[in-house]
Amino acid sequence: MQVKRGLKDKKRIGRGGKRGTYSGRGMKGQKSRAGARFEPIIRPLIKRYHKLKGAAYISSSSQVTESVNLMTLEKNYQAEEIVSPSSLKAKYLIHGYKKRLPKVKILSKGELSKSLHFEKCSFSEVAREKIIAAGGKISEEKIKRGKKGKKQLTPEQIKVRQEAARKQADKRKASKKKSSEKRRKEAQKNKDKKK
Repeated sequence: MQVKRGLKDKKRIGRGGKRGTYSGRGMKGQKSRAGARFEPIIRPLIKRYHKLKGAAYISSSSQVTESVNLMTLEKNYQAEEIVSPSSLKAKYLIHGYKKRLPKVKILSKGELSKSLHFEKCSFSEVAREKIIAAGGKISEEKIKRGKKGKKQLTPEQIKVRQEAARKQADKRKASKKKSSEKRRKEAQKNKDKKK
């Protein structure tokens, strides 16, 4: 038995009111071909541009630094006052980023006639000379940063911990020596028995 299939008319494309697969494309050329879609002009520029983080982002390795001139300190501070990142922020001379204080560098623009105490700041060479000439004091204490979730230790506590670690290392060495001596003695006894 054979299935009788009637002849199908070919589908006529590109005729009528609505455009088909060919009508409206013109004659030949890139635009008349299938898949000739053009990329927007700005798209490749967006793809090439680096994906950066926000302006308020501060990584653990890099910290924002802000500069303050001696001229501003002369206007906003009185004699014998302490100049530190926290005091500068309280007087709105610097800004904090994500509840963190930035590093502060003091530059030499202007003159200083008051004796001020500086803490946790870095200085240019000329600014340092002007501060010392005005009778100011600079504390050169390095800021120690502990790991997250751990308290910062004082130098005395660090020394105590170092001594305890040395004692433990000495005990380990002594125990290793004893165990090695025991093994040697047992090996000699076994040799004597065999003989």
